[in-house]
Amino acid sequence: MNDTDPARSAAAAELDRFRGIRQLHNHWARKATKPSYYWYLTFEDRTQLHALAERCRDAIRLAYYDFIPTTGLHMTLDRIAVDGDVTSEVLQAVASAAAHACSDIPAFEINIGGIGGTPGAIGFSTYPSEPLQHLRDTLRGATLSTYPDAPVRAQDFHPHVAIAYCNANVDAAAAVAAVERLSRLSAVTVLISHVALVLLEQQPRAYTWQEIERIQLRYCSGAVGQPLPRLDDAYHIFRAAHTHRYTHRIMHMDME
Repeated sequence: MNDTDPARSAAAAELDRFRGIRQLHNHWARKATKPSYYWYLTFEDRTQLHALAERCRDAIRLAYYDFIPTTGLHMTLDRIAVDGDVTSEVLQAVASAAAHACSDIPAFEINIGGIGGTPGAIGFSTYPSEPLQHLRDTLRGATLSTYPDAPVRAQDFHPHVAIAYCNANVDAAAAVAAVERLSRLSAVTVLISHVALVLLEQQPRAYTWQEIERIQLRYCSGAVGQPLPRLDDAYHIFRAAHTHRYTHRIMHMDME
């Protein structure tokens, strides 16, 4: 990438926000969350993203960051329900509605790169955001169509992939310096071909999640004769377009 492309601009903005942080906060000090169902993007087999996260982990190595295992990297799109507040029948109806809605959404590629974060976490920014926003809106519509009382998140959406959570209240200077040294790393291109319905549970200084349902997007990798949207075209395509189980010990990527 060069300094004029949108992905590099997004990365620069992410870094600028992180440079403004003076004090890091203990992410785990806030009230523990109840087990809940979420829509996730998961990256278990995206080896280039894993390598980028490992490079950042090796470069940062600050004791007050708990790093996410590379096979557990993911992006939270939306909340569906608190466990116990919804029946399995309603949850299956949500998944069915989402599968139907997502059958019209082509698989697409995004850049994951620019490192930054919040006082409680470090992670990567993503670009372009419009296809992700469209996917999130589609999933939210499917959720609310079958479960109108769903405790969905606020409308603001800053797509990102967390790689570590802060476990102490400390001065941010060392973290900012470490992140600045990594700011020129190139982003990786990642295929978004599916979305997962997961059950998330909080553990001491970690989260665990279990994949309940995996929903494929249209034109997935390997589809004959169906080229993937280019990054530059993804927004325009989405404007026009209107069981698997997996358990892994990871940390929730919602960067406060």
